[in-house]
Amino acid sequence: YSAYEAVALIANNVLINNKGHGIFIINNTPTPARGNVEIYNNTFYNNGYYEEPAGTYPYQTYSSTTSRGTIFKNNIVYSVNSLSFHDAKGTLWADSTTSDYNIFFSENNPEIWKWGSIPYSDISIYSRDSGNDFPGDEIDPIPHSYLSDPLFFDVMANRFDLNALSNGIDAGDFLDLDPEADPDLDFCGQPIYEGLAQDIGAFEGECLSYFNSWGLCTDDDRDGHDAEGGLCGIADQDDLDNTVYPGAPEIPDDGKDNDQDGLIDEIITWTGSTSGDWNTAVNWDLNIVPQTSDNIIITDALYDPALTSAVTVNNLTIESGILTLDAYSLTVGM
Repeated sequence: YSAYEAVALIANNVLINNKGHGIFIINNTPTPARGNVEIYNNTFYNNGYYEEPAGTYPYQTYSSTTSRGTIFKNNIVYSVNSLSFHDAKGTLWADSTTSDYNIFFSENNPEIWKWGSIPYSDISIYSRDSGNDFPGDEIDPIPHSYLSDPLFFDVMANRFDLNALSNGIDAGDFLDLDPEADPDLDFCGQPIYEGLAQDIGAFEGECLSYFNSWGLCTDDDRDGHDAEGGLCGIADQDDLDNTVYPGAPEIPDDGKDNDQDGLIDEIITWTGSTSGDWNTAVNWDLNIVPQTSDNIIITDALYDPALTSAVTVNNLTIESGILTLDAYSLTVGM
């Protein structure tokens, strides 16, 4: 963006794996900007991985070289092998970026910032010299910004929302990005003011729908259950067969464990060996209480079955005996 030509709001974005800068702000004229370039609640990861010739700095995740009026808040800047933050204070026409409530981290480069012509690795010294990113002091020990791993949920799975131990949870500044929206929404479309305060970064809390949007939860048979398990839910053990998934109705004589309970073509038969209580496992031949996907046979037994709660089963056959419902409902078929 040219700070003279445009006034910009850049908010709630995920900027990852760019060869050059994550964001580069420049004003190529000596005329001051008409307004601020505001950069709020973005997540930067592994940008600037192009290595320049020896003796020069590689591209940075964020860089503002000759711009004025840039405000940088509530952002996560994670660098793998380059400088995280470059603000050319003191160069021709440059005015310092206002920066606070951010998390900065670099895996392999101890120099996190370049402010003016000076690289910094200590947030306190950088904050002292720049007036930005308050690190906490004796009077106010709670920092605004952190030099720490933001603790993304799972980078390998492209999960850039934060886990519960992150310093970024409820640690951001209160920003009303869209006065016409109540509340504002994050990158995932979730309300931003979810906790005690706004989170730092592009996400407010966990965002499984964002994870799914990367195509990392696959459901090839379109039965509503994904193959991967874990964050995608209970794994579908056969993602090419839409009759097999967790809790599916058991289909008799098809040779499959449709409901994935470890039993193939199970039929559960009433034995009534100890009482008439439907919900007592030892009263059934498989020593389990029937579930909604099971096929049931009631046959003659010492005790006839009686419901003690509402029951749903896939299929029911009464060969002999009496089933007492009392005041409880019995639903057959899913």
